[in-house]
Amino acid sequence: MPPEITSLRLVDTSHTDWVPEGSLQFSIDGMDMDGIYAGLVRQIAGGTLSVKQGENIKQSVERDEERTRLQKQIVKLEAKIRKERQLNRQIELNAELRKSQKKLEEFDVY
Repeated sequence: MPPEITSLRLVDTSHTDWVPEGSLQFSIDGMDMDGIYAGLVRQIAGGTLSVKQGENIKQSVERDEERTRLQKQIVKLEAKIRKERQLNRQIELNAELRKSQKKLEEFDVY
């Protein structure tokens, strides 16, 4: 028997634009409830939740959270670089920025 769930944590919300009632279509695919749920979440999330072959919904959400975190970090680093007056510190921040951009590019490959 699985352990009892005592609490849930809302990680992110997804939504679609309003569409006419007749044009709303979802396909219900999956061999079990987890597969059906994952398919529906991916359909609702659209392009915001990237899908990688052989990856479950939890892994997809975690990967997208990491991607979002990297994007925010890049924006912050770019702002710090613009504000920094010391050349040595700008060089250090640029090195960090390049590392973060390279990690983000790895996410975009999938």
